[in-house]
Amino acid sequence: MGKNPVEWSATIDKARVALSIAGVQQFGWGSGAAQSLGLLNDLRNTLAHHKPFTIEYGPTAGRSEDPLETVLSTQSERALIWSGRNVGFRWADCLGGGCARWAANTALNFQRDFFGALGCGYPASDVMPLERA
Repeated sequence: MGKNPVEWSATIDKARVALSIAGVQQFGWGSGAAQSLGLLNDLRNTLAHHKPFTIEYGPTAGRSEDPLETVLSTQSERALIWSGRNVGFRWADCLGGGCARWAANTALNFQRDFFGALGCGYPASDVMPLERA
């Protein structure tokens, strides 16, 4: 028995297939929760499949050339562990509670939009948001 290609596909690809099967023509992949899900997927892949690299010190030290790092550093507040410290890399902004909240909210918001587009009542509308009060 062969592998099911959808089963081994990325989450976003699975969502696209489901929307296509359901006949949903319009879905905002380029903005909002769907766009953030793409960033979350990229973060997951970066963390799960990290490839070591060398950091050179000099006039450009602390400047990122990684577009994912640059975008993610604007999605949440800086991790408290780095507060007041002169940290020369922005990934520090992604490694804390703020980023975890952003990731959880991204997943919940995408589910809301995705299942709403399918016409489902899941997740329930009374689910408590994870936004910090």
